[in-house]
Amino acid sequence: MEWTLKHADAVCSVTRDLVESAKAVSFRDDVRYTPNGVDVDFWKPIERDQRLSEELNPKGGIVLGFVGELRAKKAPAVLLDAFAKLNENIPAKLLLIGGARREELESLNGFVKQYPRLGSQIQLIDYIDSPVEMRRYYGVIDIALFPSLWEGMSNALLESMAMEKIVAASDVGGNKEAIEDEKSGFLIPRSRLNEFSDRLMSILLYPREKLIEIAGAARLRMIEEFSIEKERLTLISLIDELIG
Repeated sequence: MEWTLKHADAVCSVTRDLVESAKAVSFRDDVRYTPNGVDVDFWKPIERDQRLSEELNPKGGIVLGFVGELRAKKAPAVLLDAFAKLNENIPAKLLLIGGARREELESLNGFVKQYPRLGSQIQLIDYIDSPVEMRRYYGVIDIALFPSLWEGMSNALLESMAMEKIVAASDVGGNKEAIEDEKSGFLIPRSRLNEFSDRLMSILLYPREKLIEIAGAARLRMIEEFSIEKERLTLISLIDELIG
């Protein structure tokens, strides 16, 4: 990796943290910031699919959603702990969309045994390879959760924001670059992830009008700073420069 970084014609990274890491390893100062983009014309607000909503959440209440493969770096213990604490006060459903690795599946089963009353309120959904189908699932989520321990630039987070979802995420990697705390989403310091449930409660206490404003700002930020068109133009500019 060190040799490649030093000899490549160009080095790019999707987060500013990784830009600095690449600079430190390669001793070059021309590492470029090229964040992921999202197709804002496809990932946009849609009307909630009532049939899917009733199928997934027949008891009603708030729907929390995690999108991505459930594995260690995604902090599944934080997700489940926050969900359990939140349910002490507010009925909620937790959708885990994207499947789980074996270790996390075992932990999830252990959690359900410890909290049997919450078992029916947690649903693990395998990876959805159809973007159209995935958009339907985003549509029923009220708050998208991304409490990662470390992260690059999460496409799921960008898609959630483009669809005007309230997003709560740890302040790692690209999360803190995509989200302006309390303006276009909510950030939780990684060192305080034990307070994730408290932050969720505080979000639910916001006036509905304020949450709508924050969700709208999230989409606007994707349009202005993280669109697939902006990513395309950045990469084309780089290629043009390399080939002269």
